Amino acid sequence: MRWSATGPAGITFELTIGVHRINVGPGGKFIFVPDSGPGQTREQRASGQLKMPANCKTSGSFGIQVPPGKYTVRAFQLSGPVTEPTIAEIASAPLSVTPDH
Repeated sequence: MRWSATGPAGITFELTIGVHRINVGPGGKFIFVPDSGPGQTREQRASGQLKMPANCKTSGSFGIQVPPGKYTVRAFQLSGPVTEPTIAEIASAPLSVTPDH
């Protein structure tokens, strides 16, 4: 899947599929909490941590690794120290994954 985003230069963000929120565990370890509802037991980290470039635009692609169903792609902004980051959802979009035939 190809994606593109715009935003303030320098922010750090991460893309996910089917992740309701990201909790922070000991030592800054991310704990991905899946969306709730029927069939929503899988989630995917769709990118590593990305930094918005100076021109405030970026794009990329990722493979879909969740089973067929309806999901939400979310962008989370990461800020603060690595061991105790602050995480906030900054964007979302629906995604329908269909069987590959």
